[in-house]
Amino acid sequence: RELKFNICELRDSSLLNKDIPNLLDAISAHISEALQYSSLFWSGHLLKSGLKGGDEDAKAPVSVLLTSVKALFWLEVLSLLNMVSQGVVALQESTGFFAVSFFALKYYTN
Repeated sequence: RELKFNICELRDSSLLNKDIPNLLDAISAHISEALQYSSLFWSGHLLKSGLKGGDEDAKAPVSVLLTSVKALFWLEVLSLLNMVSQGVVALQESTGFFAVSFFALKYYTN
């Protein structure tokens, strides 16, 4: 629920994170500890939940995150935390929860 566009209300999106003045203060003010934690570790919890790849209880919320604009907001949080590499891990860990459609398979293998 907390993920949103320009979560830290930065004035200039063209700056590199290292060039943003008071970035740590902005992160503390706008990205709760709960959102930081869940952004980093949701996939690990999903794997340990006992749910299986076909379980709708697992697919629905993860699908909402990964197939909507919220995925970009999640990546922004990871970027601000300097943890984009954890996003790669999360995506790798969660791939077993989704079936690849024939269309996608055909499209990406041609």
